[in-house]
Parts: sequence; structure tokens; C-alpha cells
Amino acid sequence: MKKVSILIAVRNEEKVLPRLLESITNLDYPKENLEVIFANDDSADHTEGVLQNYCHTYSWAKFINITEENPSFRDLKGKMRALANIEDLATGDFILFTDADIKVPPTWVKHMLLAFDDENIGIVVGCSKVHGNEFFSRMQNLEWLLALSNMYWGSNKNISSTGMGNNMAISAKAFHEIGGFKSQTFSIVEDYAIYKKIIAKGFKFKHLLNLGVLTETLPANNFFEQRRRWLSGAFNSEPKLILISLFYIFLLPLGLILGIYFLKSLLIFSLFYLLFLCYSRNFINQKLDFEAIKILDPILFLFYFPISYFIQFLNFVIFKNVVWKNRVYIRPK
Repeated sequence: MKKVSILIAVRNEEKVLPRLLESITNLDYPKENLEVIFANDDSADHTEGVLQNYCHTYSWAKFINITEENPSFRDLKGKMRALANIEDLATGDFILFTDADIKVPPTWVKHMLLAFDDENIGIVVGCSKVHGNEFFSRMQNLEWLLALSNMYWGSNKNISSTGMGNNMAISAKAFHEIGGFKSQTFSIVEDYAIYKKIIAKGFKFKHLLNLGVLTETLPANNFFEQRRRWLSGAFNSEPKLILISLFYIFLLPLGLILGIYFLKSLLIFSLFYLLFLCYSRNFINQKLDFEAIKILDPILFLFYFPISYFIQFLNFVIFKNVVWKNRVYIRPK
């Protein structure tokens, strides 16, 4: 049985941590082959107390406190710096990553490791759904799952996309060969940065879409801050992501122009788009047996998606810096 390390950076997470901790406790994996390491990233709430109680109860869990005065890896910031501070504590053959607002399934570790069926596979990315049945939760959920299904299709064709720091596994060999997080330059999207480094080193990758690795994330309380961070990462990473983001952003103005001048073209475009959404919905339901995708959701999503992305872009343009976890990050020009 392989030794597994789970690394989790947390900051002001006292309200959501118990949900994650319970799911980790319920993991169907021998605890003698498991270690869970938390980085308490200068939390101002009772996160430390929650971690202290948990790690006192379970010998295979531990945490370290990281403060702003800590001199380690000062060139890094935020989550990337927190993970760099604990990565040397990991002794596992595989290193898994998740976030405080995630609930992992009992089968998570076992099914992530099953994907490493080739010694050249360096990184595996799982899939997530959004908790809740309200309209915006369902729309975010469909958006996430459509993106993840596209990543899955791309992975099967050896087309790389991005990492996902709330559901990701890296072989210790690949992680150490690139020098971990501590050897990287700072990126506000640390999961994407480490994903690209591992692939550039010559390792293979996989994206999974199955119930065994399906985690559940809470809806973002700071939706626009989250999306501004993602767009910032896309616009400062590589041309492929920029082109995809621009296509999504300008779906709304394109639709309005087509509607005004070429109504027939808009109707044809909308019909094909709707058929694609319905096909994707059925594909996701088959892979994940996920009944929360209601029959009318693709029609609602047809309007939600272009409007949402255009508003996100306006937010990105108006607010020059990225605020995440109560920290301000200066966006590169």
C-alpha cells in the first residue's frame, strides 16, 4: 500500500473546516499509510483551535502555523507560500491537494491513485461539483462540470488544460523533480503553475470524471473575487487560456450583434449551443449519476453563461488588483 500525503492550506476557515475534516476522517484508506498536513496561513479566526483539536485526536494529522513574520519563501505569497512551508514534511509516494471548503468522498484517495497506472504519469486532476440546489449554485455547478468534462475530453486526446488545487494528485517523483512549490516563481493560480511545470518536465497527465474522485465544493461567497483571480491567472499564463477566456467573454456582445443584424444566424448558433449543452448534460449524468442537473438547466444556462462571463470581464477591467482571502495582490501590467 502506497504512502499518501495530503497537503491543505487554510486561512480563516473555522466555519467550513469541520465539513472537510469529517470527510477526511471517513476516507477509505489505511490511516497508517496516510498523513494529512495543514498549513494555517496566518488565520485571524478560530481555525487554529479547530486544527489543534483535530490533530490532537488523530495522530496521522498535523499542522503548522504560518505568520506574516515567517521569513521562509518571502518571494512567494498566499496559498503558494503556505504550501511551500509544509511540502518538506510530506513523506508520501503521492501528494494530494484539496481546500478547506471541499468535501471529499471516502473513495477519493484510492481512486486518485488508480489513475497512476503508468510510471510516467506525474499529475492527476479530479472533478468537483457545487453544493446546493439554488439557481446560482446549479448554474455554477453546470459551468464547473462542463469545464471539467472538456478537460477530461482534452486529456484523452493528450491536450493539457489546467490543474485544480482543490482536487489534485502529484507523484512524489514529479513533485521533487520540479522542486515543489518552493522552487517556483509566484503565481496567483498556483495549481495551474505546478501543473504546467510538471508537464513541461516530460511527465504525463490525466483528468478524471468519475464518482470515485467527485468532491463537493461550497458555492463561492466572493464569486467575483474568485473569478477575477482566475481571469488574472489566465491572462498572465499562456495564449491558449487567453483565447478561450476572450471567446467566453464576448459571447454576449456577439449574441446581441447577431440578434440585431442576423437573427437567423443567432437562432442557429443558439440551437447548436443548446444541443451541445444537452449532450454535455447527458454525458455528465452518465459519468457521475448527478441528478442535480435538471432538465431545463441547459436552457437557463444558455442565458446565464454569456451574461455572467461578460460581467466578470467588466469586473476584471474595473478592479485592477485581485483580493483573495483578505489579501491584495497587485496584478501584473
